[in-house]
Amino acid sequence: MDSVLYERLYKQLWKDEFTLSPHYVSSYQQFKNLPMNGNIQLYDFNISLSEMSIDEQNHLILDWISQMNDQQVFKSLVPIFFDIIKRGEDSKSFVSIINKQIQFKKLDLFKNGFNMKALFQILYNNSDFELQVMLLKFYCKFNPIPLLYKNLDLDNIKHEDEVYKLNEKLFYIIPDCLTIINFSLTSKQKSFGKTMLINTIFYQMNKFEICDKCEINNSTIDIMFDYSFSGSRQFAIADTHGIIPESILLKILPFFQIWIIQLNSENELLETYKNLKTLVSSLNNLQKSTKFCLVIRNSIEPIDKLKSNQQYDEIFKFTQQHIHCIKDLTQQNISQNFKDNEEEQFKKFIFEVISQTTLSDRLNNQKVFLDIFKKFKNQDLELQKYIEKDEIIILNLEKEIKELKDRPNGFYNKDSFPIRSLEYEILKLNEEKFSLFQQNQNYNSQNRITQIQNQITQLENSMKDQQYTKILNLFCEMFNTNNSYILYLSFVEKLRIFSETNSNQIQDKIQYLNEKLQTLKKERKTLSQKNEQSEQYEKEINELNAEIKKKNEELKNEQKKIQERSIGIELFWREVIALNTKSINLKKKLNTVDIVYELIKKGEPFEFLDGDQLKIDQKFLQQLTDKFSKSGQESDKQSNSGEEKVLVLSILGPQSSGKSLILNKIFGCHFWTSVGRCTKGIYLQLLKIQQKNQFDNQFDYILILDTEGLQNPNQKDPEFDKKIALFVLSISDIIIINVKGDINQQFKNLVEMCIFTLGQMKSVISANKQLSWCFNQNNDVNKVAPFLDQIQGIASNLHLEFSQNEQESESQNIDYNEILDIKKENIQILGFASTERSWKSSTEGLSQNWKQLIINETFSQEAYQYGVGIIKNFLAKKKQGNDENPISSLHFFIQNIETNWQSICRLPDLLEFTELIQYKQDELMKNFFFQNYKSHNFDFIDNLPNEIKKYLDSLNQKVLSTFEKFENQKVNEVTNVFDQIQTSMNDQLNKFKQDNQISKKIFQKYKNRLEEKIQCQIEDCKVTIYSEVKNYETEFQKTNGFKEIENFISDISENQQEIYELQQNENLIEGRFKNKWEQIIKAQSQQMLNIFYEYSKKQYIAITCSFNQYRLQTEREQEIQDYFIKNVNKYSPFTNLKLDQSKIFEIYQEELKVQQFLPLDATKTITVYEDIFSQPIIEKLKKAKETDLININDYYNVQVEYYVIKRKELEIYLTNKILVDFKSLQAAYQQQREQTYNYNQISHNQFFQFLLIIHQFKLEYDQTQYNNLIKAINDIPKIFNETCKSFDEKVLKSFVNLQKTFKISTEKIVLDNQEYFQSFNSYYSKLAFECESKVLNNADDCEEFLEKNTDDKLIIFHSKKIIPKDQLNLSLDYITDQNCKQSKNAFSNNFIEFFSKEMMQKKGWKKLYSQLYDIVLKEMKSNYSNINKDQQLDSDEELVISNVNRVQLVMNEIKPQIQQFNKQFALFGITLNDIGERCIYYYSMLLIWRFSCYQKQKTLEVSSKNLQNQNQSEFEKFKAAILQNKVQQSKIKAKSLSDAIYKTYIDKFYYEKKQNVQQALKEKKNINCYQIINENDKNLLENYKENLDGEKKNEILNYITDQKKFIENQAKDYIKQIQDQLIKDYQEQLRNGLNNYLLMLQSNVEKIQHIVFDQKIDGNKVNEYFEICDNDSRNDLEFEQMMFKLIKPCIFGGEEQNPILNKIKFQYQEIFNYKKYDNVFPKLNLTNLQSEQEIQQLKPYIKQLLLHFKENLAKCKKEILKLDQFDIQRELDEIKLNMIGCIESCPFCNRKCDEPNDKDHKHKCRNGHQLRGMNYVLIKDKPSLLLCEEIKDDLNDKNIGLNYLSNMESYEKIEQKMGF
Repeated sequence: MDSVLYERLYKQLWKDEFTLSPHYVSSYQQFKNLPMNGNIQLYDFNISLSEMSIDEQNHLILDWISQMNDQQVFKSLVPIFFDIIKRGEDSKSFVSIINKQIQFKKLDLFKNGFNMKALFQILYNNSDFELQVMLLKFYCKFNPIPLLYKNLDLDNIKHEDEVYKLNEKLFYIIPDCLTIINFSLTSKQKSFGKTMLINTIFYQMNKFEICDKCEINNSTIDIMFDYSFSGSRQFAIADTHGIIPESILLKILPFFQIWIIQLNSENELLETYKNLKTLVSSLNNLQKSTKFCLVIRNSIEPIDKLKSNQQYDEIFKFTQQHIHCIKDLTQQNISQNFKDNEEEQFKKFIFEVISQTTLSDRLNNQKVFLDIFKKFKNQDLELQKYIEKDEIIILNLEKEIKELKDRPNGFYNKDSFPIRSLEYEILKLNEEKFSLFQQNQNYNSQNRITQIQNQITQLENSMKDQQYTKILNLFCEMFNTNNSYILYLSFVEKLRIFSETNSNQIQDKIQYLNEKLQTLKKERKTLSQKNEQSEQYEKEINELNAEIKKKNEELKNEQKKIQERSIGIELFWREVIALNTKSINLKKKLNTVDIVYELIKKGEPFEFLDGDQLKIDQKFLQQLTDKFSKSGQESDKQSNSGEEKVLVLSILGPQSSGKSLILNKIFGCHFWTSVGRCTKGIYLQLLKIQQKNQFDNQFDYILILDTEGLQNPNQKDPEFDKKIALFVLSISDIIIINVKGDINQQFKNLVEMCIFTLGQMKSVISANKQLSWCFNQNNDVNKVAPFLDQIQGIASNLHLEFSQNEQESESQNIDYNEILDIKKENIQILGFASTERSWKSSTEGLSQNWKQLIINETFSQEAYQYGVGIIKNFLAKKKQGNDENPISSLHFFIQNIETNWQSICRLPDLLEFTELIQYKQDELMKNFFFQNYKSHNFDFIDNLPNEIKKYLDSLNQKVLSTFEKFENQKVNEVTNVFDQIQTSMNDQLNKFKQDNQISKKIFQKYKNRLEEKIQCQIEDCKVTIYSEVKNYETEFQKTNGFKEIENFISDISENQQEIYELQQNENLIEGRFKNKWEQIIKAQSQQMLNIFYEYSKKQYIAITCSFNQYRLQTEREQEIQDYFIKNVNKYSPFTNLKLDQSKIFEIYQEELKVQQFLPLDATKTITVYEDIFSQPIIEKLKKAKETDLININDYYNVQVEYYVIKRKELEIYLTNKILVDFKSLQAAYQQQREQTYNYNQISHNQFFQFLLIIHQFKLEYDQTQYNNLIKAINDIPKIFNETCKSFDEKVLKSFVNLQKTFKISTEKIVLDNQEYFQSFNSYYSKLAFECESKVLNNADDCEEFLEKNTDDKLIIFHSKKIIPKDQLNLSLDYITDQNCKQSKNAFSNNFIEFFSKEMMQKKGWKKLYSQLYDIVLKEMKSNYSNINKDQQLDSDEELVISNVNRVQLVMNEIKPQIQQFNKQFALFGITLNDIGERCIYYYSMLLIWRFSCYQKQKTLEVSSKNLQNQNQSEFEKFKAAILQNKVQQSKIKAKSLSDAIYKTYIDKFYYEKKQNVQQALKEKKNINCYQIINENDKNLLENYKENLDGEKKNEILNYITDQKKFIENQAKDYIKQIQDQLIKDYQEQLRNGLNNYLLMLQSNVEKIQHIVFDQKIDGNKVNEYFEICDNDSRNDLEFEQMMFKLIKPCIFGGEEQNPILNKIKFQYQEIFNYKKYDNVFPKLNLTNLQSEQEIQQLKPYIKQLLLHFKENLAKCKKEILKLDQFDIQRELDEIKLNMIGCIESCPFCNRKCDEPNDKDHKHKCRNGHQLRGMNYVLIKDKPSLLLCEEIKDDLNDKNIGLNYLSNMESYEKIEQKMGF
């Protein structure tokens, strides 16, 4: 029926039957021919990288047009929709093809065709819930989306309202904004351009469909959100299409705050008003702020005339004057200016209305929308419940976030994220603890450090009891809902908006404060320039300063708020994952792995690198990987878990260069894009490849890494850019370098340096890389040349660097040409993804900064083609390079990322340079720096101990403060000297900088290095000064303690009652002394402890400062240091070495949790280890030792298959059956001879082969018969003739004769000749053998097992097969056979993790670090004894105090040990990575520090022990003084003098000889490695004589084969010779000098004794010797001191008369006449003996003094020279270091480098290389007779064979690496 006729009939007959309306019937017919309820899922939609040609698209579209209602056929169009909706491609082509096909097919039902709105609606109708929301979320960014659309279920519609369906999914994406709707209320609505007007006014471009004839779109409402305005404008504008029933309008209109009601002319004004009034009166819930705007189109009359018309007064009043007239713009004679003016007037009108709507008037759109949704009865009630529940969760989350924001510490508060809060508290405590450590506090300040550590421990322990907070519970509740994913997306969006809004508010406040501060500072500056001095001036200045201070505090608080109040979805995931891991008592757990897995599958990005703490949660990522692997295995039964190959594609670029946008455009990702910092850290997205054949099935996933923008001006970490760039470069296969416009110099430098540094890293996951350059946001995309030049500039710099300086090439582990791969196809010039249109309006109250993004619809296609292209280029490059290594598995990638990140963060040398030119300048500066530094004289350092001793000895009066004052004074003196050196060097460095145009950064580096080096030297000197001064202070304290006892005696002597009580009770005397003595001991112990703590810290600083290259950057450094000081350093290692090792390892093993290994195939050039790994497994098993860290034999069994013949069977065979086999052999020979015409081919070898049984089985036989048989065989003629028969008979007869003599040997027979065994059956067919097998635990057991099985059997052949003990561990198979692809994948994925666990469980690490302990201990042991045996502590051996030379010597031993460890690990196919090696070096450095500190502790303990040993003598002295026993007191004083003389003489001897010894050693420092090798070459090689004895030959052999060890032994022997010579030279000097000195003193004392005893002087008191007046008030002590002054010149000899001699009674003056005594030299300084300079009674004093002199004379003959007193350890170590030189050897001839041991030389053999054959280098299986100097001439000789190199290219790489 004709449609016009049908419509007429409908109006006449069925107008009340809406189901018979033409509109309904038309819709019904169309919907029935369209796909319905396809239920396409999000997984089906996310099909990235589905490359499709135009023909393929046409074919798919044609299929759909042909069967339009087929769901599956429609589903095939999903990839096209994906590209349009998610990637943003232009839809015009897609729509055009469809409409052309409809026209071609003449489908009248769809004669008006489709537009994108209709196609989107069809897709939407056929999507499941999640996909529908996702489609809305993406499509709404730049397009209108359906608000009201037609219900598909037309069969079940009972009411007209049910035809219309509200899009309830909008609930999840509606933002809070101003809502506007455009519609008409006239009954006869015509097309008069109302949609076009809205497009023009609000968008200045077409957004809503115009002239839309598509039936599907009729009577619908679309809504457009202002996402394209990026927050500068926030409108939601809805546009109606066709007539919307009043009943529907009543439900929908309350959602909108501004109604734009368009009329076709003034004629419709009254009708419209009537309808509007009816609508409004029906709406009870309409907001008061709702604005009604009537727009009269095609107006004839001006607005003023309408206002003057009274019939319209009510309308104007009702609309609040919001009526606007627009003249008919369709007239042909209207100019463009007129049209523009009309539009501008309307724009001004409508924006004026909008400006009247305040922010407070804007509704909570989600809540209002939900109310509207409830009014639609045809909606899904179940869905309504879900949405209502979702609303509650979202509202609660928003409420909680707002509350938490204002709490103390914001989102660091424990009520938000408890683990984060605790970690924040721990961080602050650690900072405080670090600060305390840096202050070098004494022992007393350890209390706070201990308290902090306890607090940290408590906080760490409290983590296990933490629970989900309210906000976390709400977060978890989301995932218990049916719409969890949709709810999650909504929450993420709200978080983003909240964070941006909050951040913008704080930034505005910061901006305000900064401006205010600038103003205040200008005011202060202006005021200061007046130079007024008045009270008013001072007041104003103070007020300004106070205000500035206040504003600064406010600014600081606001900056703190940015950190504390920033929140993103990553915080929730971090916290929930952390709680699941750390909280043992967690009451409920969210299944994070499964949820994140689902989110990633649905296209959501996830945090890969924590952008705040710069950490990777590898454990969680590993669990996530396992989930993907398991899922992949379930979906693909043929796949292997963990072996899914993943192509890693990353993007790098400056901030705001559009990195995330490009990834979204290429892959359809969900990365967040915005202006400024939108990505923090690194985010990942994992895309499963649907069409693997598109990429030759090379990978299963693409792992996309979106990185934080570089060159962020707000980034606080100066190394952040290089860390991120280097990390991404090291782990990625493809790296997109994205640049906005041109490459700026700073970014160019960063890229250059990162590519260069990449070669220094061992742990690079992917050695094959593709760099691609994307120049984004360019106006001209066709000019490639300028950008190509920029990249070639980078290449030129890298190539120039390598060509100019060979030494750097030792770092070149990667082919930089290959990485850069500069080709046009690797460069993409892109335009703008969008352009920005600025909206300007003068309307008051309207934002002036509307910025609208206009999409460039070709950008997505260009980006996509670029993305696919770079992947294909990478695969082609890989194929062309014959790279057989597969792309890394997902498991392997995740397993190794932490290693790479830790290497970058913990090895600071990788981050040193940011520009390549800095690297070049650094080389220049480095050479100049070290030469200049060495030119300065540092002898004053060695003289410090002498200077300190000299000064302190010279002081007559000392108090405790003297030492501290002198220490500070000496430190200042030394510091001043170093300051002068530093100033001088800085001037020279500055001049060098200017002359050579060195960059400021490199200059600053060496300026800082100079400061560090000077500071290290100062710290070293501080240790020396501190140690020396404290030694004196200790002695003083000891003496001072005794002084306290003397003072105590003096005090109580004045109290006769107390002295009497003591004299009556010796127990009371002992008690009093004990109390005093305990006080002295306690004071000294505390002082010793303080000294030790301070020394330990200073020593650590000195060591680590000098050897920063061995330092491991660990957060636990202070914890480790503190633990060593408290629990390790002061205790003897020798008491229990194993226990000491265990304690140290226990605290250190935490560092080993970071991955320590990398597979050999990732090490690139370490071919020595590859050679070890590639050995046959049986050889590896044989070479393994029980002492290995991990014994490879523990993982493999040996299956022995062996073939046996029983002896009895052999005996039978030899007796009866062998003749049969021989005859068969003879017959075959005869036949061959008869049939062969070429007699030269006839051989008798088969007979000899047969006879091998005699020799193989060691048969006993008659030699004569054997000879006869051999002769008979050789006599057989080769030419066949009649005589041959007789010869054959002779041979047979000879064999029979021989057979009779056969006898089986009793020897055990075990054969393994495979060739003989293979021919066994053909010769001995009558001899049966059997095959047996046995599985053994060890390869070494094979021979023993076979021997045991030969008692009654002969083993004719055996073979060994190696099988893993754990058959399920496929990685073990790879170690046996590296050609197995499957096992290689398992090895790459799992082995390092497995081996790391084995190292821990089987105590491999403990063994390794125990060996290091032994090496360091051995090197730290002294070569001579410093302490007499009677003074040694327990079983201690002597250790040395560390110095820079000793540390270097130790490290020289550690380096080859690391190589030995790596050789052990290489058996398993792995080596230590950068972190693994650095851990070893740092551990060794800690041990050096530990042993050095203990040696200091020993000296302190000796001092304490000496003090304690004086207990009895001091008690006797105390007792004698109390009892006033003058005789005993005199004896004690005499002993003190004798001991002091002995000790002081020895001290003086060492002091005087020290400089001589040190000077002599300095002359020996000039001996260097070059000279040593030169001398050895002459003595051992050039002067070689043939008749050398065996010892000399062995010496030469040792020198040639291991020159390094040979020279080390030479150096060791030489040092021993020096020490022995010193002992020889000075020990007798010491003994003789001391003996002679004591003899002279003894002679004088004997003279005194002779006079005293001859005069028979028996006076009890010394005052009897003096003339005393009656009024003399002097006490006994004064007379006793005077007596010592008189007797001292007599003992030591005087040069002038003592002035108090005339006070002696005449009869005694002869005793004190100094001329009677010999003058004794040298003169000793006995100032420390002040308290002992008393003589109570002369006679017992002299007698006792003689007795002790005689004892010391006997003692001095055994006095041992103590070499440590000369302070020569540093010099000896330096001599040894110079002699050994560089420890590297030529990798070919094994000749040792003869350069000095420093890091600034290129390896050389200046004395010449040796024959390479000496190092087992072969040419065609013969020793090479070429020298290394000749090797470059041989590079083209392809026949050169090297024992561990596969080709000469490997040689070149090793030569470059080693630098020889």
